[in-house]
Amino acid sequence: MPLGNGDITLNAWVEESGDLLFYIGKSDSWDENGRLLKVGRVRISLDPRPSTPLRAFEQKLDLSTATLHVQYGEGERAVAVRAWVDANRPVIRVEVDGKEPTRAVSSIELWRTSRYVLPSLEVSDVMFGRKDGDGKQVAVTVEPDSVLAPWKGRIGWFHHNVASVGPELTATVQG
Repeated sequence: MPLGNGDITLNAWVEESGDLLFYIGKSDSWDENGRLLKVGRVRISLDPRPSTPLRAFEQKLDLSTATLHVQYGEGERAVAVRAWVDANRPVIRVEVDGKEPTRAVSSIELWRTSRYVLPSLEVSDVMFGRKDGDGKQVAVTVEPDSVLAPWKGRIGWFHHNVASVGPELTATVQG
């Protein structure tokens, strides 16, 4: 389900476990290799966990508020989840509501955890087709993300570009 506010975007879905997951995108999340990255993935798990398979599952997108509405469960175990990106700030909001006390736990699921060289490049990659002095495709190294120190009620991480192909590549392309 696509969500966003023009700057922050989400690709959100609910897994069979009842967990809400979303990839976060940002219009200026360029890495050191000129690649527009997804910022990361977040998982929201509920406690108590919903019974599986999910019963009375419904997922809707309210276009007028750009809000994802999810409902599942029956009777006292029914749960409603709302997710949206704040229209005025770069903040992602998730609300969970149920008749029983329910705890929502958010966690990040990073994949850029160590430095590595991309095994292949896509045509959309800025460095696609760029050759080194030996005529070989230029290797593209991806740097890891950094997780911020624990902060009560929040999670945070960032990707720091230690270098940038931008200035040199722009100068080469423009002669």
